Amino acid sequence: MRSGVFSVYLSKINMVDLFQYTDYRKYLRDYYEARRAALKAFTHRYISQAIGFKSTGTFAQILQGKTNMSPHTVASFVRFLALKKDEADYFELLVLFSQSKGHTEKKRYFERIIAFPKSNLKQVDSTQYAFYEKWYYSVIREVLAFHPFKDDYRELSRMLEPAISTAEAQKAIKLLEELGLIRRNETGAYEKSDPVITSGYDTRSLAVNQFIIETLDLAKVALDKLPRDERSLSALTLSLPEDGYAMVEEKIKNFRRELLELARNCPDPKRVIQVNFQIFPVSKKPEEGGAHA
Repeated sequence: MRSGVFSVYLSKINMVDLFQYTDYRKYLRDYYEARRAALKAFTHRYISQAIGFKSTGTFAQILQGKTNMSPHTVASFVRFLALKKDEADYFELLVLFSQSKGHTEKKRYFERIIAFPKSNLKQVDSTQYAFYEKWYYSVIREVLAFHPFKDDYRELSRMLEPAISTAEAQKAIKLLEELGLIRRNETGAYEKSDPVITSGYDTRSLAVNQFIIETLDLAKVALDKLPRDERSLSALTLSLPEDGYAMVEEKIKNFRRELLELARNCPDPKRVIQVNFQIFPVSKKPEEGGAHA
């Protein structure tokens, strides 16, 4: 089938909605599978030739995350996919988001994605992102387990350590209620709508990363402001075998489950506690560090 006729035929197939995605690779996979199901001639080879790749395996490497897109490649895909101006801008934004390195840069692109006029992510991803964006949202939710808060935002704001502003307390209550994480009871006081919220152990979302960064900053404040008997901060540096990281991670994973169970079964909570875990290598692997056997 000639390329021009092929393009006209493809244009008649229902499009995959680009604005539902935050991962451009997933979008391309779904796009490819939809076209391939409709037309067997729509292959990796055809795409690679249309884009101008020297190797027919380059498209597969992009889908697998083994190869990134250059600005030139992005422009070639925009033409190949026949994206309109707003779609092209959004696609480029997804590429920048997925390929950005640091958390700050990734966070900036994600906020541009959820603010994009046609983005379909506002109702789901942005609300989850909002909950983890500030450390005190989760703390206020836990405070409601033992504090009969009605409408005294000034008192509520001063219950946190460190204290927040009255406006921040109001914003937190409004967000938590909108997300269905708190509710008013028959007395008119707010209460948690579910005993424990957890993002799940395997969560690697940008929102949770932001929350972790905020709680790390809290730990620095606690080190300076709280007396020794009210805070416990410690560190270990260990020499372990190659699978030592996985072993430590599994122990922490099990301990987290125990703590969540402890919180679920707590009959009379009186205070909110922040528990952080950090494990990471501080030396390279022998083959990376130039060590010789």
